[in-house]
Amino acid sequence: MVSGRSARVERVGIRIDRVVAAVAITALALSITIGVRTGANRIAGANMPTLAGIRLLAPDDSLVTFEDFELGAPGWDGSRLDHSTPVFGGMLGRYGGTDGAEAVARTYQIPPDAGFAVVTFHLHAIDDWALEDVVVFANGIEVIRQSFTTRADLADSQRLLMADLPWIAAEVRPAMRSGSERGFGRDGDGTRDQTVRVRLVLTNPPEELRLGFGATLPGEGIDTASWAIDNVQIVTSPRLPTRQR
Repeated sequence: MVSGRSARVERVGIRIDRVVAAVAITALALSITIGVRTGANRIAGANMPTLAGIRLLAPDDSLVTFEDFELGAPGWDGSRLDHSTPVFGGMLGRYGGTDGAEAVARTYQIPPDAGFAVVTFHLHAIDDWALEDVVVFANGIEVIRQSFTTRADLADSQRLLMADLPWIAAEVRPAMRSGSERGFGRDGDGTRDQTVRVRLVLTNPPEELRLGFGATLPGEGIDTASWAIDNVQIVTSPRLPTRQR
C-alpha cells in the first residue's frame, strides 16, 4: 500500500512539473512577444524608418495601404501586372504612353482626423527613354512631372517639375540600382533602367485620395520603353513626419 501510494505521488509530481514547465514556457513566449513589440515601438519613436522595406509605425500612426503587387492589384483602374523578371518582382505595369493623361489610378479612404498623409512608392522607367515624362497626380491634379533617360548625350537634360501647392510637398530621389539593366533591355546605355523613390506629404489630406499616373511616351507600346509602379505605401499621422531615408 505504501509503495502504491508513493507511485501515485510520483505520477502527480510529474504532472505538476509538466504544468509548471508549460506555464514557464508560455510566460517566456509572452515576455519575448512583449519585448519585440516594445522594441518596435521604441525603434519607431527613434525615427528608425524601415524594417525589411516596410516603415515602422509610431503608436498613433495608421497604415492605409502597403502594396508590392506580388499577388495582385485590387482597386486600381487600368491595372496591369508584370512578374516576368525576378529582379523587379511583381509591379504595377508595364505601361507605355498615355499622352500625359492620368490612365492608372486608385482611390484610398483616409481617416478623417488625419493631420498628415505620407505617400511613398517606387517609379521604374524601363529601357530607352529620351526625356519623356512620367506624371504623378493627386486627386486629378498634376503634382510631379519627372523625365527619364540613360542616354549619355541626354542625361544632363533630365528635369523634375513639382507643383507649388500649399497642401502637398514632394520629394524624388534615385533608388537602389537605378541606372542598371535589370531584365528587359537588349544592349547599350539607352536600355538601362532608372528607378526613383517618390515621397508625397499631404497636410490635412482629403478623406478620399486618388493617386494616379500617366506618361508622355510616344505610343502605348512597351517594347522600346515602359514604366511601372511598385511598393505603394500610405501612412497617416497626427504630426508632421520627419523625412525618411
